[in-house]
Amino acid sequence: MLRKLSLFVLCAVMVCFNAGCVSSLMGNSSKLTEENAQKQVIRGKTTQQEVRDFFGEPTRVMKYKGGEEWSYLEAPTDEESSEASTYNMLGHTAVDIGATKAGTEVGKSHGAAAGVATQRGAGAVGHTAVDATTGEPATKALIINFDKKGIVKDYRLR
Repeated sequence: MLRKLSLFVLCAVMVCFNAGCVSSLMGNSSKLTEENAQKQVIRGKTTQQEVRDFFGEPTRVMKYKGGEEWSYLEAPTDEESSEASTYNMLGHTAVDIGATKAGTEVGKSHGAAAGVATQRGAGAVGHTAVDATTGEPATKALIINFDKKGIVKDYRLR
């Protein structure tokens, strides 16, 4: 019985983690990736024009005493948001089914109270895992700092 519960929880968690894998295989055409940032934005070398040529016009430009900061922001697509919502719903359904089954099995051998406790405990853990792994995709941001000459000083991607 415990083996069945463990197998179910493992399957539910794998579904949640695979949500991110499937999303990346769907061909997201975003330029705001770690790979592009590393290839296109080289500290001490890349110019503002080269950044503009690859990433386009920045979302925001802030001038400061030592240079400029350009920000590129990208909200999740409707497809990414819809995909996350679908995986969230599927994950919660799987957790409910597994928790109910686990509670029933434990209840048969250890009494109704143990069965209910198992169901609630497995459900709580499972739902927390689903929410943690299938939440809404975050807005991507690439922030680039240029010196007075328009050369990249630093950048960060979040």
